[in-house]
Amino acid sequence: MSAVPPRTPDPDPGSLTATSWRPMLLALMVGTVGMLVSLWLWHADRTEQQRRTRERFEGRVAELRNAIVARMSAYEQVLRGGVSLFATLGTVSRTQWRDYVRHLELERNYPGIHGVGWAAHVAGPDLAAFERTQRGQGLTSFAVRPPGPRDQYAPVTYLEPNTERNLRAHGFDMLSEPFRGEAMAKARDSGRAAITARLKLASEAEASQAYGFLMYLPVYRTDAPIATIDERRHAFLGFVNSPFRMVDLMRGITGDGDDRIDLEIFDGDGVRADTLMHDSDHVLRALEAQEPFTLSRTLTISVAGRPWTLHFASMPPFDDQDASREPAIVLASGLGVSLLLAGLVGLISSRVELLRRARQRDERLRHTDPLTGLPDRTRFHLQLDSAIARSVRDGRRIALMFIDLDNFKLINDSEGHGAGDLIIQAAAQRLLASARANDMVCRLGGDEFTIILDSVHAPDEARVVADRIVHSMTAAIEINGRPAMVSASVGIALWPDDGRDADVLLSHADAAMHQAKQRGKRQYQFYTAATTSTAARQLRVESRLREALASNSFQLAFQPVVRLDGGELSGFEALLRLPPAGAEPGAGDTRGE
Repeated sequence: MSAVPPRTPDPDPGSLTATSWRPMLLALMVGTVGMLVSLWLWHADRTEQQRRTRERFEGRVAELRNAIVARMSAYEQVLRGGVSLFATLGTVSRTQWRDYVRHLELERNYPGIHGVGWAAHVAGPDLAAFERTQRGQGLTSFAVRPPGPRDQYAPVTYLEPNTERNLRAHGFDMLSEPFRGEAMAKARDSGRAAITARLKLASEAEASQAYGFLMYLPVYRTDAPIATIDERRHAFLGFVNSPFRMVDLMRGITGDGDDRIDLEIFDGDGVRADTLMHDSDHVLRALEAQEPFTLSRTLTISVAGRPWTLHFASMPPFDDQDASREPAIVLASGLGVSLLLAGLVGLISSRVELLRRARQRDERLRHTDPLTGLPDRTRFHLQLDSAIARSVRDGRRIALMFIDLDNFKLINDSEGHGAGDLIIQAAAQRLLASARANDMVCRLGGDEFTIILDSVHAPDEARVVADRIVHSMTAAIEINGRPAMVSASVGIALWPDDGRDADVLLSHADAAMHQAKQRGKRQYQFYTAATTSTAARQLRVESRLREALASNSFQLAFQPVVRLDGGELSGFEALLRLPPAGAEPGAGDTRGE
């Protein structure tokens, strides 16, 4: 800005008009600057609100998509359990099938599955004998329907639980309907799960019908090869199958509904009214251009080899969650205090700081485990790198603990994922209580945790924390009204003694944890060079076992068993030996002997 010239007396009072524009210009400049800054803040707030809304929407979309994929994978495992039952027993009786399904507790653990069935493959000439066998098992009126001669049949043989609707399904030949037969043929020839296109399934509790689908998994003879399609067809015994109702399946994911996100699921690729399988609000918004929504997303997933199209749209309650009057208030306030430059600068500084903190908060939330609230794997690596950098600068030591829960998988499989989540949350609280105030507790995933102990003067400091962890984990955790016993195994690696690189330090702590498990669990172990040697040896042995299994080079030997009192031969002991390293592949193949 140029210097202001010295003021001179005005000879004519009329000349005052000529100089009165300067304060007006200054006021106009301050007002204009205030208005521009206020408009910028208003736009920044609106942009920030839109960004937060978009991130929340994308997060909810990912959450629902992952929940659907995980739920279908879990339900496929239910059918795989039935396949394993046949593989284990060879022949499964009606009673054994009923016991298997009863222990699944479908209504509580698998909403959407109304029954798990077995459909035996019956050749045309064997039909009469098959019907007589089923009648002899208590189904006195059993008959394959629809009647008529066909080359092969796949009648519903078992279907549990034993509801009235499931009883009526016995004997129905699923190969008689083309849309079922296509999925069944695909499952039989591929050896993998296959589902039908959408279909209508009747409900016992409702007069109307709801859309659903059927899933099939093939069962083969265990004594026959199934490497090719022809071999699989020759060894084929039947299908483990289940019908699914979409309304019940989605209720198990979203509860009674989510009025914030509209989810529509279509069978196949693309969005068409005639392929709609599920609509959360019963309004086909994906095809209504006259009623646009603020945010939407369409993506495709694969369910048992069949594509589903998912369409997500934000609803007014979701869009309004971040809405506020803040942008308008900022604009009005900025215009009102535009003459107060200091206040305006203060407002700018405060708004910039709020935006910065909001971004930092969002950044922290993106790297926080949603189940426990602990830092996740990404934040763990950042903090470990930072701790190592400080230790290099200050000459301090670090202790890294790797914690794994003992027996967690057993409880998770037996009590369900809900119980597993409660155990993970309880374990996280106990680890926080056991750690020191400045230690960082992280969850890597599953039942694995880490603790970074900064500024460790001696290994005994880590030993004290490890003792507290092991002791705190021995207390029972109440799950579904019953006590669950969970302990922890802890591995400890020290920086820089056990490694100067973050990845090496984590690997050594992990190896020490596995050594603690091998020594009986419920304890801690410090890393030593012998730990790596033991792990390497185990890896070599495992690799040799896998190679021998792949090349069929195990050696079968028989060792006589002799009675010590009389010397008589009382039997033989069969031994399966691992051949020496470098032996000819297949040299130990004794199949058929």
